[in-house]
Amino acid sequence: MERLQRIMLGHGMLVILASMFAGFMLMFGLLGGLEVWPGVIVEFSVYGTTEGWVRAHSGGAMNGLLVMAIAFALPKLNLSEALQKFVAWGFIYVAWSFTIFYWFGNAAGNRALTFGDNRLGTADIFGIIDSAGTTECRACCCTACYHYQGHLQLELIATDHLDTPRLTSSK
Repeated sequence: MERLQRIMLGHGMLVILASMFAGFMLMFGLLGGLEVWPGVIVEFSVYGTTEGWVRAHSGGAMNGLLVMAIAFALPKLNLSEALQKFVAWGFIYVAWSFTIFYWFGNAAGNRALTFGDNRLGTADIFGIIDSAGTTECRACCCTACYHYQGHLQLELIATDHLDTPRLTSSK
């Protein structure tokens, strides 16, 4: 359990680090470059939109914090070892897939929401790569939900006159 928690905390911090880099990209986009001395800006452009970098910055931070919160909650869920691994690696996978989605989606003309053209723009290689990744993430989540349906149940366990809900595996 502690090993999984350490792995989740490490990945959560790395996802937050990636979101901090997105914050720099946001700053560079807003300023049109990098201020190297007060009033002296080295001008350059960054790809994407301000809104896209705001999402990459705030969304990445929230995803990293979510992975870390789940890491702390994992021992309290009373899951089997296999289910603990599934939950841990599932949240890590989703956090990284969203991080990649934010970065590639900001580069894509169609925001990587579809494989083809949409009202936001035309399809390009970044959109195709990113759409394939998010499609894979959705397919994994659907497969996992189908596989584990009926194997998870929420039951009430009496503890010191209080009913505490716990998620348990029926396998």
